[in-house]
Amino acid sequence: MTNLEIYCITHKKLDLIEKLELIPFGVGNFSYPLNYLSDSSGINIANKNINYGDMTFHYWYWKNRNPKSINKWIGVSQYRRFFTKLEFRKRIVNSNLNFNIFPEELNNILIKKLPLEWDNFDVVLCDPINLSNVKFSKLFKRGFRSIIKDPSIIFDKNKRTLKLHFDMHCGYGNLAEAAKLLNNNDRNDFIEYCNNETSFVGANSCFFVREKILDHLYPVLFQWLFKCEEEIFKYKDINNEYGLKRIYTFLAERFIPFWFRKYYKTITWPWIYYDLSLENFSRNK
Repeated sequence: MTNLEIYCITHKKLDLIEKLELIPFGVGNFSYPLNYLSDSSGINIANKNINYGDMTFHYWYWKNRNPKSINKWIGVSQYRRFFTKLEFRKRIVNSNLNFNIFPEELNNILIKKLPLEWDNFDVVLCDPINLSNVKFSKLFKRGFRSIIKDPSIIFDKNKRTLKLHFDMHCGYGNLAEAAKLLNNNDRNDFIEYCNNETSFVGANSCFFVREKILDHLYPVLFQWLFKCEEEIFKYKDINNEYGLKRIYTFLAERFIPFWFRKYYKTITWPWIYYDLSLENFSRNK
């Protein structure tokens, strides 16, 4: 019995997923083949997918999985984001990573078994994206309200944090408002994390994790997201406001890495963004 299962979340049928020997998991309003798992089966929140995005997979996994081994790892990838073998890190960092690789060569790049380097860790997160190098034009266009409040953001890159990034792309003040609804154990730490962290390791909540840890994460995560939905965002036109349609995914992308880092031993790992045209790979910047 393998100690690793890797799921690939998709909103469309893609033969590539099966060729890569990943477990295809379909989300959203689409009819999937019988060999696909789907967020519309079992206990689910598939009806919320338009706003929850990949989180409907995580809820399904929490409520319907059948654990088989206490030593089991699971990997969560997404149809445009994949973890690679460690030797590709330098190539990813030092180039724009136009691999021009054929689909059949993907199996030589992607993680398929547990690396020895993970033995002393509990969670594997995506190599971080630096948030401090945002273009001035984008900073002024989307971060104007933040700049008015603190003009030093223009010059001090250490103030270009997760909070600023969220305010720019998902509505000013929404992250701070949502964070107040967290449980007492995590609220202040998460606020401090968002106010000071200048990198982003979310990448659509893709990670590898010792499965038993999810029994601790998911109750905390979904209690918070449902509370945000009920007390904040049901009163906003999230399907028509910029950056809010997938608000619960965006919140989870910030919270999950924070929570893992707070309670468990984590390591970051190289990953790629795969262009669905299959013409190239590029590092998500």
